[in-house]
Amino acid sequence: MLSRSLGSQAAFGSSVGLSIGPAPPALFLLDKAAEMLAVNRSFEAALEACERGLETIDSGNSTSDQEDAHRFSDVKASFCIIGVQALAELNRWREVLPWVLQQYDAPEKVPARIMQMCILLYSKVEEPQMIQEAVQLWLKDSKNRTLPAYGAVAELYLLHVLIPLGQFGEAELLVQDPVSFPEGQQQGALRFISQSRGEQTDSMLHQKSAHHQEMSDNSQAGRGVLSKLTTILKAVQRTMKTVQSTLCSFWISKLVLATFLVYLLVARLDSASPNSFLWISRLLHLFRQTWNAMFAPYYLARVKQ
Repeated sequence: MLSRSLGSQAAFGSSVGLSIGPAPPALFLLDKAAEMLAVNRSFEAALEACERGLETIDSGNSTSDQEDAHRFSDVKASFCIIGVQALAELNRWREVLPWVLQQYDAPEKVPARIMQMCILLYSKVEEPQMIQEAVQLWLKDSKNRTLPAYGAVAELYLLHVLIPLGQFGEAELLVQDPVSFPEGQQQGALRFISQSRGEQTDSMLHQKSAHHQEMSDNSQAGRGVLSKLTTILKAVQRTMKTVQSTLCSFWISKLVLATFLVYLLVARLDSASPNSFLWISRLLHLFRQTWNAMFAPYYLARVKQ
C-alpha cells in the first residue's frame, strides 16, 4: 500500500539496527521483522516481531548516556517504520497513527521520518484529515522546528493534507513561515496554492453545473411523463363519456318504446272494441307461442315439418 520510497525507509531502519549497540535480542528481532516484511511477506509476523522488539527497547532503555539513548531511539524508530508498513500491508491503516502514538505517547515526540510516512500513507488512502491534527501539533513544537527534516514534513503537510482538504488560507500561513519554507521557495509555493485554489473552484463550478443540468434533465423527463399521463387520462375520459352516452341513449330508446306500447294498449286502443280485442288476443297468442317454444317440455314442443 505504501510507496516504494517508504519501503526503502524500512530497509534503512534495519541497517541502522545492525550498526548500533543496544541489547542483542532487540537487534535480532529487528532483523527478523525486516526479513518477515521484505523477504517472507509475512506481515503479521513482522508486526509481532516489532511489538516484541519495542517491549525489549522500553525495558532496556535505562541508560543515561546520550549516545546510547540516541541509539535506542534509532532502533525504536526502525521498529516503528517496519510496523507502519506491516499495518499498511494488512490494510489496517486506520490503526497506524494510534499504534505510533502508543509508542511515543504524543505526536510531538514522533520522529520526523515516521511522521512523513504517516502523511504519505493517509494521503494515499485519501483520508488526510485523520493525520491533520497530529501534524499540526508536531509542527508547532519548538524542538521539532530546529530539526533538519522540519521543512520536509511541512512540505508534505502542504501538498498532501492542506491542499487536498481545500484549506488554502492555512496553507498560505504555513508557506509564509520562514522555518517551514525558505524565502526562495515561498513565491513558488504561493503560486502553486493559487493555482490549486483556481482548479478546485473550477471543479466545484463544473460539478455544480453538472448537478443543475442533471436536475433539469430529470425535470424535463418528469414533465414529459406527466404530459403523456395527462393525454392518456383525457383519452380514457373521452371513451368513458362515449360509453356513458351510448348506454344512456340505449336505455332511453327502450324506455320510449315501452312507453309507446303502453300508450297503444291503454290510450289508443279501445278495450271494448272487437278490433282492439282481436289485436290484443293475437299479441297474447304470439307471446304464448314464443314461451312454449322456448320453455315447454320437449314432448309438447311443436316441430314444423
